[in-house]
Amino acid sequence: MTSKASSSVELLTRWRRIEEDEEENDDSDPSTVRRLNQRKEQWFTDAFTMLISLPKETHIWCGCSDVMGPLIETFYNFFRDDREDSPLKVLWKRISGEMRTCAQCISQHHQTQEMYEKEYECASVGPLLVVLRKLDEQRVTTHLQEINLMIEKGAYDPDHHHAEVVSVMYEVLMFPFFFDDMSLCTEFEKFIESIDNIHELAFAENQEFPGVYALLFLNRRVRVIGYRLARAMGKLRYIYMFS
Repeated sequence: MTSKASSSVELLTRWRRIEEDEEENDDSDPSTVRRLNQRKEQWFTDAFTMLISLPKETHIWCGCSDVMGPLIETFYNFFRDDREDSPLKVLWKRISGEMRTCAQCISQHHQTQEMYEKEYECASVGPLLVVLRKLDEQRVTTHLQEINLMIEKGAYDPDHHHAEVVSVMYEVLMFPFFFDDMSLCTEFEKFIESIDNIHELAFAENQEFPGVYALLFLNRRVRVIGYRLARAMGKLRYIYMFS
């Protein structure tokens, strides 16, 4: 067993024990609560250290989602953290970079947030999800802006930048809440028009993207693209395209 796997297994074992002890504790003993909080803080510290030290070829969400799941709780304090070199900021920078080219990382990242939303009360987890959504919107908007600028400058290389284009398109079309952000939506309109001019977008068989239907409410050129993609998914029988 590798050292990475050993560290991951050890962390998960410790986390399960913390959860079990939390369930057994009725919050009536302040000293017990304090010790549990100290154990959690130490666990978070050790988890940050392990994940940040992973080899660059190992994607954090792909390889250690079981550890990232509990650790995502710490992102509640992201905008209160003033240090750019803090473990939290360093970790976010790394997973943001990995999500630029990896659909599996993207899926795991959003599935974990959906799990939090389903399993915890809104009052307790709501503020955390707000922070994560803001971070995701900023991350994706910045990525779209960079790709759009690259295309405008004629620096876009389909062979070199293919993974980035596929990943950002996958994320926006798979998780259509992104269209609620107007600046992101504007950048995506420019992006999908430009990419369609270069590649003439199409889906592989049996692929479904909920965000395709949001395209039908954007500008005329994007509506045409959205209509074509929706028809290709086999879910659209008839839509009247407004002029």
